[in-house]
Amino acid sequence: MTVSSQSLLILGAWAAILGGASRIAAAFIPFIPETVWLEVLYAIIDVLMVAATLAIYVRYMSGLGVIGLIAAALACLGFASIIGPDPVMFGIDFYRLGAGIIVVSMALLAVQLLRAGEMRVASGLWLLALAFALGLSALEEPGFLVASGVTFGAGFIAAGLSLLSPVRPASKAGF
Repeated sequence: MTVSSQSLLILGAWAAILGGASRIAAAFIPFIPETVWLEVLYAIIDVLMVAATLAIYVRYMSGLGVIGLIAAALACLGFASIIGPDPVMFGIDFYRLGAGIIVVSMALLAVQLLRAGEMRVASGLWLLALAFALGLSALEEPGFLVASGVTFGAGFIAAGLSLLSPVRPASKAGF
């Protein structure tokens, strides 16, 4: 049995939708350190978002250029870095570092998608998530954490719906 690239894109689309919906729900769950079910939920979300990010890149790679490749790779590395317990070692909070890499990388990928004329809604939501994350960093207002998580997850839902839509003719190449 062979798996077609279309089947993998469909799996990536559903990973985006499920991961995004789960990320939205997780934004409203209070964080309790060392809670097994919560760590499992976060790990599932991160794995789904890695699959979704790979599907997004594969679907639109002709228009994303080298910057899009770097952004997608960094986002996947960021997701991989926060799967599991989130230690603070050497004075570095690895969750914050990984989350920062993810939100910046997805914003960079969003810019490349917009340049290619693709995924406008998802891209706008990821850029908004970055704005909320920056607001959180600057003002330490907890509402920005929820807003960033919700818009970030909504971006993945929009991306999943876009991946499920019929393939259009190839986009112009990005840089």
